Amino acid sequence: MSKLGDKLNFNVMKNSASETRSLSQAIPCRSGVTFQSGQLIEWELPGNRPFEFLDLNNNLKIKLPVTFTKTDDQAKITLDRGGVYSLIQKIEMTQNGVVISSLPKANVLITALSDFQMSKEYKTSAGRLLEGMEGDYLRGEIVTVNSERIYYLSPLCCDLAQTTPHRMFYMGSGGPVTIRLTLESADVALTRTGNGTCSYTVNRPELLIQSTFLPTQTMDQLSQYVKSYSMLCNSYDHMSAVVPAGTTSSHIKLSFAKASLERVLFTIRPSAHTTGAEKFSLGSRCTGNLSDFQLEIAGEDYPKTAIKVEGSGADSLYHLLQADNIASNYAHGVQGLMNSFTPSGIAGVSPGPQTSKSNPYMVIGAVAEGTTPGATAEAGGGEASNIGTFVGAVNLESSLVTSQNSPLYSGVNTQRGVDVYWKANWGAGTPAGVDLPIDFFALSTELVHLDPDTNLWIKKN
Repeated sequence: MSKLGDKLNFNVMKNSASETRSLSQAIPCRSGVTFQSGQLIEWELPGNRPFEFLDLNNNLKIKLPVTFTKTDDQAKITLDRGGVYSLIQKIEMTQNGVVISSLPKANVLITALSDFQMSKEYKTSAGRLLEGMEGDYLRGEIVTVNSERIYYLSPLCCDLAQTTPHRMFYMGSGGPVTIRLTLESADVALTRTGNGTCSYTVNRPELLIQSTFLPTQTMDQLSQYVKSYSMLCNSYDHMSAVVPAGTTSSHIKLSFAKASLERVLFTIRPSAHTTGAEKFSLGSRCTGNLSDFQLEIAGEDYPKTAIKVEGSGADSLYHLLQADNIASNYAHGVQGLMNSFTPSGIAGVSPGPQTSKSNPYMVIGAVAEGTTPGATAEAGGGEASNIGTFVGAVNLESSLVTSQNSPLYSGVNTQRGVDVYWKANWGAGTPAGVDLPIDFFALSTELVHLDPDTNLWIKKN
């Protein structure tokens, strides 16, 4: 029968699903009512609910009502390309003092990932309405001041939202899980034109969840098959370094001790951009005259031949897409990395979409001014972007692993005293007078396990 295919196999039918219920809840913040930059927002995701499961990836949202203010009426306030995620400096999940997930510089990573993991169509539709993104410029939303704007965030890049294969979170542990956001400073999160200062306030944020409740009979059936709750998760770790101006080569030790280190992604930003209120501090990246790079693990180079950063950037871009398993995905574009147009029209003569593209992916540090997001269509002949979008990556994952839901994981073991170095050459040297902060983000597979003795979640790498 199998040779005839499923369409003629009338003996096989779908079975009815087990009885379940969906429970929706809005959880108020436990750490206050009104928050400003630099402060912590905390919620408690309930525990001691042995009949409930939660899909953190799809059914957990953070409702963030934000009010923006400025002291100069002529100034314009703009979010970076990561939209409202620009406001989130750090995301943490803990239980009973044990860290389950912790990601500093979350806004830097999410801005970088959004450039090649989110489509232009998403950014210009749902991303614009829910998260303050844009798809036609190298920037986020131009905000309206003195009126409340409500955003909806997902727990992007958090371990429990990146289970592989995908698993729902069991809410029957012995205590609540604390979800904590650290708000970024206004000068970093926001870009302003004009004089004066800008700021923002978050008022009465909520955690919105929709859990799945299993009746006793259904839960008893599940318990017959599931003896322990364990999940493999994709987990990001961060470290940073600063390369001084004029450097010609680097050999930086990375503190990533993992059982399965699968890729290392990095961004380079001119130091003056990382805190400048008039700069797109999070998304203004550059190459800094970088000419090649690779990892050294236990004395062995990955890849064997250093990745070149030259010409149009094809070699480094290929390795970046390969690390994300989309190097040959022809249905997936990287508009966020390449969305830059130079003026080619003449005001009043040839308005409309511009056709002359520049390459923001290969902007060096001295040229990356980080102030003008560009546009794909301008009646006045277009607006050239001076923002760079360079991101580099080294892939360490086996070619057996081809998707986020693969039943296999295979990275490099960097535990037990294995040294990991990032090696790079900078051509003629990094730009004079420009220090280059580098943010490294390591992706690894880690185990989150419900300890049967304490009934609390623990994490093992």
